[in-house]
Amino acid sequence: MSWWAGLYIAADEGLSFGSDVVFTYGPLGFMRQPWLFYGDLAVIAYLYSAALYTAFVSALIWTLRARVGTPVACLLAFLVA
Repeated sequence: MSWWAGLYIAADEGLSFGSDVVFTYGPLGFMRQPWLFYGDLAVIAYLYSAALYTAFVSALIWTLRARVGTPVACLLAFLVA
């Protein structure tokens, strides 16, 4: 968990990734997990996670509805997600 804190601190301080901070995830790596280290960054990370989740569920429903119908597709997407 400390490396998540490091990513949030680096993003909050505006450190330059590649010269000041070298890490695998890069400058937007903090968006992978919405931890509450800094409020504004946590909101950004939460919105990013919510957008990915919504896109996944929408794509799953879109794919399944042609095969099994909309109500069953929504139910299956709910069970999978």
